[in-house]
Amino acid sequence: MAHSEKREAKAPGGGHGGAAGRAAAAVESAWDRYLRGLAAPQGALAPEAARRVQELWRTIQRAEGSVPPPFAAATEGGGLSMTWDRGRHHLELEVLADGTCDWFYMDRDSAERAGEDAAPLGTCTPGLVSYLRRTLGTAWKS
Repeated sequence: MAHSEKREAKAPGGGHGGAAGRAAAAVESAWDRYLRGLAAPQGALAPEAARRVQELWRTIQRAEGSVPPPFAAATEGGGLSMTWDRGRHHLELEVLADGTCDWFYMDRDSAERAGEDAAPLGTCTPGLVSYLRRTLGTAWKS
């Protein structure tokens, strides 16, 4: 998996309820606008790649509910890299131009590493879901 260190957009996550809930809704709207703006000619991705990124995000949302937006950047290969960091946990998810995705998890305090290459975009694999939950530290419904 090609890891991109450049971050073109940051869409931080928010809390739930009250002012925090309104802030989270605003962030989600900003993230949704970012996703919609990915398609060429103005955006960094080919229209089909942008559609795939949007589909993957909807799949994640359906599977897990409200997920804070990641740090994100278009890759040189025509895909999009999305990264979440929380303390010792790091998860990178890259949507590739060929319609698959790679993901990589790292625990900075141990030797634990995990990931998948060329996973189909239509589903969130159990491994991805598990490591996304661990990285975000959120108690989601299973």
